Amino acid sequence: MRPRAITYLCVLLLSGGAMKLLQGLSLFVFHSDKAALFALVISLAAMVSYAALWFMQRWGVYLFLLVWFVSLFPEFSPVDLPLDAAHNHFHSTFNWVLLAVYLVVVLPYWRRLNGEHAEEADDD
Repeated sequence: MRPRAITYLCVLLLSGGAMKLLQGLSLFVFHSDKAALFALVISLAAMVSYAALWFMQRWGVYLFLLVWFVSLFPEFSPVDLPLDAAHNHFHSTFNWVLLAVYLVVVLPYWRRLNGEHAEEADDD
């Protein structure tokens, strides 16, 4: 059974990821350049990592970390906002908070990922 904390995190990530995926898809449809394709691929990779976490797969955490690392670089960001100091600070702070929350929620259950101990019920 999936822990409640991971369920809540996945629901939040999947809902936010769906919006990013739609944004990446619209960028790709209307602009069709390499940056738009990259935004779409990163959004898809993020959604796959969230789904993998939903199914308690360890590789989803690794994929999330890869997508998170790539999102640190504004030239790869799927969000097309002006790169002023306030935006960079917010973007950077949001990324670090997202990573911290993700790790705080996921790491206590690390041993249970990949379906290990899946038969044990946990009411966390």
